[in-house]
Amino acid sequence: HTISGLKNIASINIGEHNIWGFILFLGEDGVLKNLTISGNISEKETNQIGTFAYTNYGTIENCISNCNINAAAVYIGGIAANNSGIYARIKNCINNGNISANISTDITLDITHGGIAGYNSEGIISMCVNRGNISGDQYVGGIVGWAEKGRIDSSTNTGDLSAKDGMDDQSSAGGIIGDGNMLDILNCMNSGSVKGNSAGGIAGYSWDTNELQHFTGCTNTGMVHAFASGGVDGHWA
Repeated sequence: HTISGLKNIASINIGEHNIWGFILFLGEDGVLKNLTISGNISEKETNQIGTFAYTNYGTIENCISNCNINAAAVYIGGIAANNSGIYARIKNCINNGNISANISTDITLDITHGGIAGYNSEGIISMCVNRGNISGDQYVGGIVGWAEKGRIDSSTNTGDLSAKDGMDDQSSAGGIIGDGNMLDILNCMNSGSVKGNSAGGIAGYSWDTNELQHFTGCTNTGMVHAFASGGVDGHWA
């Protein structure tokens, strides 16, 4: 199934947030699969954007985004803005669209942009591919901008990534995750160039005082440009 010609969409206001997604909330038992969406999303006042879902608690599978996103949004994901909870799954999905975010300097929220998900908390992302170039603020990842717990497995980024300084004049960019804590990254590959204050071929910045974060079987062949840089991890704290 294909939806094409998407452009200049209107967001939904919930409390203090303006959000957008083809589905706003996909529940734990919900499944969205075998869908392609093409077009352009351009928004100046939307806080969080995900092409298929604002927040996914269920399963998004075999979906393709051909949407270019140009927005002043703090959370942007090519597939979902948020992938949250122990039942959240994004698998075998592809983002082909470019993501460009320009955030006001007075924003004090965490800012995170990812080719598949802007933010991942406890969810699993597997067999996904990002081919789009991403230019964002603070945390930029080819697969996930900011990830806490959960797992990213057998996923690939080929897009070029660039993170500009966000809150506290810090930015981190990684071929798989921009910033991460207590998660497993398994059998992932990056071949895109990565640029940020802290940048790595797999992770831009990792902080894990409990030593619960693991990278296994990951490969980077992309160029990394940063003040603090690494072929795998730009900064491990």
